[in-house]
Amino acid sequence: GLLLTDATTGVLKMKVEDVEGTSASDLKIKGEADAILKQIDGTFEKTVEILATDTLADVQTKINNLGFGVGATIINDGTGATPYRLSLSARSTGRAGRVAFDAGTTALDTNTLVESQDAAVFLGGAGAAQPLLVTSSTNQLAGVIKGVTIDLHGVSSSPITLNVTRSTDSLVESLGKFTESFNDMIGKIRELTKFDTETNERGLLLGDSSIQRVESEIYAMLRTVVPNAGRYKILQELGLRVTINPDAPAEGTKLQFDEEKFRAAFATDPDAVKALFTTAQNGLGSSTLIDQLNSGRGVRRAGSGPDFQAKLADGSTLDVSLAGADTLGEVINAINTADNSKLKAELTATGSLRVTDLTTGVTPFGLTAQNGSQALIDLGLSGAAVGSVSNGASLGTVGDPRNRGGGIGYAFEARINSLIDPVSGVIPRENRSLDEKALQFQDRITSLDKVLTSKRERLQRQFANLESVLSGLQNQQQAIGQIQTIQMPDRR
Repeated sequence: GLLLTDATTGVLKMKVEDVEGTSASDLKIKGEADAILKQIDGTFEKTVEILATDTLADVQTKINNLGFGVGATIINDGTGATPYRLSLSARSTGRAGRVAFDAGTTALDTNTLVESQDAAVFLGGAGAAQPLLVTSSTNQLAGVIKGVTIDLHGVSSSPITLNVTRSTDSLVESLGKFTESFNDMIGKIRELTKFDTETNERGLLLGDSSIQRVESEIYAMLRTVVPNAGRYKILQELGLRVTINPDAPAEGTKLQFDEEKFRAAFATDPDAVKALFTTAQNGLGSSTLIDQLNSGRGVRRAGSGPDFQAKLADGSTLDVSLAGADTLGEVINAINTADNSKLKAELTATGSLRVTDLTTGVTPFGLTAQNGSQALIDLGLSGAAVGSVSNGASLGTVGDPRNRGGGIGYAFEARINSLIDPVSGVIPRENRSLDEKALQFQDRITSLDKVLTSKRERLQRQFANLESVLSGLQNQQQAIGQIQTIQMPDRR
């Protein structure tokens, strides 16, 4: 071990402490220096002082109290008048845990019953001239095969073949827990936003826009499409889908996990399953969800009625509603179906929308928002048209820039971050709003307390005045009661 000697002069003792971790303790140098030698002895050798009056049990206790790498027990070998023996066992396994024992001046006689040794395995083919020797201080081998831990249970003189296969059990368990947690969250949202038509009982967050945004985001996560992932592009292909229980439609939609379908998909193409969660999702396509546009902000549409109106060169107008559109392709289709002979929408190679007026005339072409919709702004079409063409600005998805890694896993992370971001997240903003309202309520309560205090003081003064008046009237009544009738003399 280490021997630390204080080479300075002074009255203070050298002291060693653990600042972070347990390094000093592990090196046996934690503590104060000896006052005379000015040393801290970190030796790994331990000495036990045996007295003439000590019993075998006393020796056992002294050894165990050392907190050393060896434990002592007493065994009975069943022979003669003195069958009791002291057995010492190393606490650590393998050659690294071996202990040297010196009986010193005592008459203790020791014998080694089990020699410390490491587990040894030869790695290589049956005909290998020089197989690789792998040793371990435990009966486990880790790191020999990446991601595999090998448990050793016995000795063999003949070659052992180890077959390693993929296991989906942990994945299935994780997806099952995810499904359960998701449904619990949906159930809580349903409880907070419910409305009972019979009792008119309403949930605490009924009509709250923040909880609606949260619900929209979590369902949008499940609808994520990864077009470049390979064989599997959506979660439904792996057995995760949103369903409605026909026996309990009031419960709303819930997530369902088909374990067998997932196992079959993983067995067919495990790399494609992995790619669905990790493959980059670059650029835009017709399958891109509009909830993913604008870095996850989505497209803010009108609650009812058309979102915008197109004024065409021939003087006619077309109303366009995006109420039923979930993907960018459906947005383009909604514009084109307004009248495909007059108006054409398409997605450009630069990731933007282009709307073209197919009519002729002298009326300037333009797009105008309606019913408070922000769809033109979110679709990048709010700028003025040039001639018969309205070229939109480049659209950003969840994958750009926040989800540069793409894939469903990254899409989940990006959407969750959009909800919990400490600056712009929906939930922190709502928390701040609630805190501000609470402060306003508190200020209102304080103001009402002052008004009530003023009214109470006024009423108390009025009551005191009434008491004073009443007291005066009572005094007058008593004075009047003391007046006696005066007898007038008879003058007849």
